[in-house]
Amino acid sequence: MNKLIVYPPARNVNNSYIQNLVDSLRLFLNSVANDYDFKKVIFNLFSFKDCVLILNWYENKSKNVFYFLISIFAIKILKFRKNKIYFVFHNLKSHDNNKYKNKMILFLLRISDKTIIHNIESEKKIENVSDILYFPHPLYNITNISSNNKSKILNLCIFGKIEKYKQVSEFLKYFNSIDHSGVKVSIIGNVKSEKLKNEIIAEINDDVSVEFGFFPEDKLGELGKYDYFLITNSEDSCLNSGVLSLAFSLGRPVIVPNYEVFKIYDNKSYISKYDVFYGLEDVFQKLKSESVSQYTIKCNECIIDNMSSQWKDFAKKIVETL
Repeated sequence: MNKLIVYPPARNVNNSYIQNLVDSLRLFLNSVANDYDFKKVIFNLFSFKDCVLILNWYENKSKNVFYFLISIFAIKILKFRKNKIYFVFHNLKSHDNNKYKNKMILFLLRISDKTIIHNIESEKKIENVSDILYFPHPLYNITNISSNNKSKILNLCIFGKIEKYKQVSEFLKYFNSIDHSGVKVSIIGNVKSEKLKNEIIAEINDDVSVEFGFFPEDKLGELGKYDYFLITNSEDSCLNSGVLSLAFSLGRPVIVPNYEVFKIYDNKSYISKYDVFYGLEDVFQKLKSESVSQYTIKCNECIIDNMSSQWKDFAKKIVETL
């Protein structure tokens, strides 16, 4: 192997996944590059030989048929020149459900030398893919985690970039239609769609707060003040959840939809499930009534269960396959 290339550059991503991966791989290898954006990959196609490319969210460039064909051409040239492709299977479908991006995901699953997954249930979503590398989503490196003084008020947090597939406005409409006394929800994340932003603003009240904008990674520890994180994603795009890993990094329990991808957490005390939004009212009532000691046990189990999911171990597992 001449070089290991992690795509895209960390500077082009609004989370620390790429940077953490690059830093961890460099603990084992000297030749790890992370300066190739899409344009640079295309213009340097014929300079790559006997390299390994780890592709993250490569499908996002296939926004139309032109970029889709260029992206396929690039992969085929890379393969022809004896390069290996490692595809990190982050999403079942693109978040905007773009047909060309979705086709690119399927193409990468077929042609890649190795598919990396962070949820063992993802294997059930993949057909005709044999060489799979599984490792649980590594935890965030978070310091100065705020303490949590659980009270009779259930404080929930919906965190991360706000897009249509997360169904935030739909959830808020439901939340405001039920008796949610003793439950408060905080929405924290960046939103590009003005329409979606206005739909969420329309649902704000004394029990719903919103903080639009990018949340700095050096302040993630402040999110430890919330009792539970709530995931409201639609099933057709749900494969992994960075929010789940964030919550585990903070040692906080999570409320998730009862989807197949979360089956791995069956019987875990720190995971509460609901079938549809209408089932959340019962979940809220149950969680409001739990004692401080019961809640503390959940948090401790969350920490113990997930403490082995470290970036260094993930990088080591990748390096062992090279």
